[in-house]
Amino acid sequence: IRYSTKTAIEHYVGVGEREGRQPNAVFAPYFYMQNRPDEIAKWESALVHYIKEGADNGDNPSPTFSTKFYAQAHQLPFAESLAHYLQEITKSGRTSLTEPGVAQESAKTALEISTTNYEPAVVGPIETEIFGLMNELERVTLDEKISALNFVVVEEPLVSIIIPFFNKLEYTVDCLFALSRQAFKNYEVILVDDASTSDDCSTLNSIGGIEIIRNETNQGYLLSCNLAASASSGGYIVQLNNDTLVLEGWLSNLVNTFEIDSAVGLVGSLLLSRNGQISEAGGIIFNDASGYNYGRGKSPYEKRFNYCREVDYCSGASIIIKRHIWESLGGYDKTFVPAYYEDTDLAMQVRELGYKVVYNPLSKVVHHEGISSGTDLKSGIKKYQEINKGKFYKKWTKVLDAKPPIPSGDLIDDYVRRQRKSGWILWIDSVTPTPDKDSGSIDTVNFFEQAMTDDWGVTFMPWDGLRHEGRYTTSLLSMGVECIFDPSSSAEQHLNALDDSYDVIVLSRVTVAKYAYPIVKKLYPNAKIIFNTVDLHFLRYERESALLAKTSKLQLSVRSQKVDKEEELELVRNCDTTTVVSESEQTVLNNYIESAKVKVIPLFRDVVGCSNSYEQRFDIGFIGGYQHPPNIDAVKYFISDVWPLVSKKIKHCKFIIAGSNAPEEILRLAGPRIEVRGFIPTVSELLEDVKLMVAPLRYGAGIKGKIVSALCHGVPQVVTAEAADGICLENTGAVIIADDAQQFANAIIELYTNNKKWNEMSLLALDAARQKYSKDAISGKITDLLNEL
Repeated sequence: IRYSTKTAIEHYVGVGEREGRQPNAVFAPYFYMQNRPDEIAKWESALVHYIKEGADNGDNPSPTFSTKFYAQAHQLPFAESLAHYLQEITKSGRTSLTEPGVAQESAKTALEISTTNYEPAVVGPIETEIFGLMNELERVTLDEKISALNFVVVEEPLVSIIIPFFNKLEYTVDCLFALSRQAFKNYEVILVDDASTSDDCSTLNSIGGIEIIRNETNQGYLLSCNLAASASSGGYIVQLNNDTLVLEGWLSNLVNTFEIDSAVGLVGSLLLSRNGQISEAGGIIFNDASGYNYGRGKSPYEKRFNYCREVDYCSGASIIIKRHIWESLGGYDKTFVPAYYEDTDLAMQVRELGYKVVYNPLSKVVHHEGISSGTDLKSGIKKYQEINKGKFYKKWTKVLDAKPPIPSGDLIDDYVRRQRKSGWILWIDSVTPTPDKDSGSIDTVNFFEQAMTDDWGVTFMPWDGLRHEGRYTTSLLSMGVECIFDPSSSAEQHLNALDDSYDVIVLSRVTVAKYAYPIVKKLYPNAKIIFNTVDLHFLRYERESALLAKTSKLQLSVRSQKVDKEEELELVRNCDTTTVVSESEQTVLNNYIESAKVKVIPLFRDVVGCSNSYEQRFDIGFIGGYQHPPNIDAVKYFISDVWPLVSKKIKHCKFIIAGSNAPEEILRLAGPRIEVRGFIPTVSELLEDVKLMVAPLRYGAGIKGKIVSALCHGVPQVVTAEAADGICLENTGAVIIADDAQQFANAIIELYTNNKKWNEMSLLALDAARQKYSKDAISGKITDLLNEL
């Protein structure tokens, strides 16, 4: 029947709802009625009640959709959550609730929900994705799934995925069906049929793009995996149980772990039950060879399970290993035939070779435990769990004797947290680092990397709203930084609720530190507190005020936030150590407080080098984040006072303005020879193309990341004395310093048109970068700082 919109709604409320039909992909009327029977009786319609009353209260329309969760993730009023979600479905077929999870379009009807065991205590993006996948699998018959499966054949696959199976055809097909949905496609699939007794398994032959190896007799899991690995060709080998369902991003996140850290040799996934609870978040081995599935039965949203970390082992249900490591070890040790402890032994061997074994929670897998081998420890394959435990203990006695006995209760969390750690750092900043948008974020991430290299654990907390900031939070989690995100509470509330211990607490920026200091000092009286100034805010404000007093041409619509000098200096007095980026700022602080313990940790960057020659380059560039008022003033000053002088002499060049968060006053500057490029993913995108960079800053504080980045790319630059403050490049020839507009323009013109001078300065810039701002030059300062504390 074709209805108008109005008639369709009237028909649903009057007829469709009573028949148990769903009006959309999410709303489940029976579920909603069961939670408020008395109220619904008055309203007669569950949907009308939800629209007029329930949504405003934050009530859930079904077990697979959390009104409050979605509203917080998308910063919406509760009442708009469901409509927003359905709108996004219309556009794309699916929508993110919030990273790192994805909501699926489908949802169970109330009758289906009432007859399943899938209902979780909390509904979030992980549960929603699991429900969506299971619903999709249930709606399609086994034959339809097999007919639909057709994998792309990759000539030189990066990854070889090995899936052994014995009977249980439906689980294997569902495993393949979920695998086929991965966006990452650079893999081959090798199935090992371990002499299945069911004729149905032959139907897998019709699936295109996979290889099937068939054992004549039952060999068991271990030998089947070794056989398939020898027939594979990928640079990485994945072992995947056939009783698993991989979720979105499973494979790409496994591979990405190796790209982040070259010392990683083996990676395992977060294993989940069908209701979204944790089955394993990395494995622990104790001194009696007992294995422990960390996190079992817990929520995957807890911060302790959400970041990459080293572990004793990862379950072979989903692991990835570098091929050359696998081959050097000869695969799984046949001591553990037919199965059990072979994955634990493999992890021990990988670590013995000097590589890391890492758990990555961003790679998620639903594991139907007990399907392959049962659960009875006294019969079948499962009995080898106890038998092989003894073999494992005998092989690794010396290593195991150094391990602790099984801790009780919450002591396990502390053991995992402190395992292989020199200490633990809590870093509090205003917002999550965005290293592709501002220099200060690069410095923060570099500090994290060096601290973790020195075996420190790091927890990050954003003070201005505990939000999960999408790929920026995910990037930190992938690095191994524990992140606190909980939009339902404030940073202060969350700090008071934390029961973790910290050895060092870093308070970044005076705007955060002045509020956080009294709280952390009370909560963690024994922790050492670092005040990370980023730059001296009071100094920047004073310089801006001085410039304003001197000239009426301060090119700003938004001024820097006024900072109380005494507040900033009081933090320097109270904290155990204060860090600054330049010796000049260290001198400023010691002039005010002679006894202050001030450490200089200059920013550092990768020295990339200069790939394009003078002849291949064109144009003049500026880069900066425009939430920082000095950058706005610098661009407007350059265009009004310097650019007219330059553009007259150099006819065929543009001024390129790059950087994030450009306000309207910057966007309006665009013209035939002025390009406002805005945000660029990497600075190399600009620095590999332009002939010159400029930094016409007239006030500020700290070392300017834009100058150091240009040095590291060998790009000659003209800067003001204010921009060069603290960078210690005077008389080095690595930059030209000019303050007068005419002098600034003359320096640009000479550099832009003089091939010889350009090449000389490019070499001097790279030399200065290596000596003063490379990782080799600076990382030891971070190590020394933490060791001293």
